[in-house]
Amino acid sequence: MMSAFNRVQLIVLVFIFLLISLFLFSDIVFFGKMFTHGDYLSPLAIKVGIERYISEYGEYPYWLPSMMFGIPTVHSFQNISSYYPPQYAIDLLKNLGMPVFWNYIFHIIFGGLGMYMLLRKIDIDYYPSSIAAIAFIFNPYIVAMIMTGHGSQMMTSVYIPWVFYGYCLIESKYSFRNVGILSLIVAFQLLRAHVQIAYYTWIALALFIAFRFIYFYFSKRKALLKQVFFACIGLFIGLISSLSIYIPSLFYKSQSIRDGYSFVDATGWSFSFNEAITLLIPSYFGFGGRESYFGPMGLTDFPNYIGPLILIFAACSFFTSKKESSFGFIIISIVFFMLSMGKNSWLYEIFFNFFPFFDAFRAPMMLLIIFQFSVCVLFALGLDSIINAVNSNHGSTTKLYQFRVLTFFALIFLGVYLSRGLGSYSNYIDNIVNGRI
Repeated sequence: MMSAFNRVQLIVLVFIFLLISLFLFSDIVFFGKMFTHGDYLSPLAIKVGIERYISEYGEYPYWLPSMMFGIPTVHSFQNISSYYPPQYAIDLLKNLGMPVFWNYIFHIIFGGLGMYMLLRKIDIDYYPSSIAAIAFIFNPYIVAMIMTGHGSQMMTSVYIPWVFYGYCLIESKYSFRNVGILSLIVAFQLLRAHVQIAYYTWIALALFIAFRFIYFYFSKRKALLKQVFFACIGLFIGLISSLSIYIPSLFYKSQSIRDGYSFVDATGWSFSFNEAITLLIPSYFGFGGRESYFGPMGLTDFPNYIGPLILIFAACSFFTSKKESSFGFIIISIVFFMLSMGKNSWLYEIFFNFFPFFDAFRAPMMLLIIFQFSVCVLFALGLDSIINAVNSNHGSTTKLYQFRVLTFFALIFLGVYLSRGLGSYSNYIDNIVNGRI
């Protein structure tokens, strides 16, 4: 049971998520503006066209003859929010007058809470968990997904920490309740219908499960077959709950370019070691768009900024954290960073040639969302271990010293991260909103 104090902490964290969201997207929320990026307007035009068709003919169109010489709607994942159960609550609020953009804000809060719940589940203190949750949900990649109109990609991404949380529930207790929670989370992520992000989430979770299985088997001789079995049941139930949109799409796959990209086409947006400097200095190759970006990818809308403090504490977790989870997330970080390099990585070529459906996805840099998620987890682990080490050396003054240390780190983090990352992106968003980019 959650204590009253913990509930207050959770409410404060939700309020912080809300405040940052309103600050970052103030022009959209308060002044009725909208993004003018082409990828934002294109799906909006499709949605308007489908709504007009329904109002005129009284039925939903299952074929769009004027797009790409004709494509299906539902089974090319066009305008299928009605298949996503939380959308019913969103539609109800919209009918009551809620602006559409609040759908993004609700998912931001939901994703931040997922990250917080995961970190608390692996025994990380409140403050490191809260700061890491802010770092994850407001990282530039997720912000860019919103402003470039990739709503399903952003909303699918916020389920990543929740999927890991569902698995950790099963790991802590084998029960049908926890299996049901995992299957519900998996089903919702799949029904949000950005299959590429969901596919990468499953790869990351499989790596994590494999590491935990090997670690516990050899270090503690603990039999984990039952745990893996329950996790697989939860994943399977979640998968079959979403097959209403995925099985029919397989029939169209052979007629689509996603039947299998060539290696050259699939690796068009490959990350690189040179581009990795943007993790520390976002403006090193420009801020994105045709006007300012001059990096090795040829074209991108945003830099993959994380920030020096997050990377430093994430690196510290390798040396300071004694929690078993740290090594699992280190492996995920390394693997997904290598995969994100696409044509620059031998590992990506192995996945491309041997993993089922992997060649149906392009833009390897999209793999960085898992990398950034795992780095934020490592940041929390590193910060938590350092704070605990400091506290252990100060006896009776632990609480006072902890407060000072946490306040110091929080002020530095919020000052550097928000001013450098979100401040720069606020200007960039303003340029997009006002049509200057």
